[in-house]
Amino acid sequence: MTGNAIYDAVCRRTRKEFGTAMNLHLFRDAAASFWADVAPDEIHLLRDLLGRADLRTTEQHYIHAQTIRAARTLASILDQHTHSA
Repeated sequence: MTGNAIYDAVCRRTRKEFGTAMNLHLFRDAAASFWADVAPDEIHLLRDLLGRADLRTTEQHYIHAQTIRAARTLASILDQHTHSA
């Protein structure tokens, strides 16, 4: 398969399974954000995973992971507040 054929196949398959197409970049982004979430002390290793020398890209994934963590915490607090009222 060519690169374009793989890309198209992934988009078709994810659209069928999830109702929206997910391209390969989104999988890469998700992997980097997951890594930043579970191993924030090793965030510097994302440069190797992403194949990028630019630290700003790595920091963006770290910030995204922090945002996800904050949203989970807020949801938990709101849930506790709702159930205690």
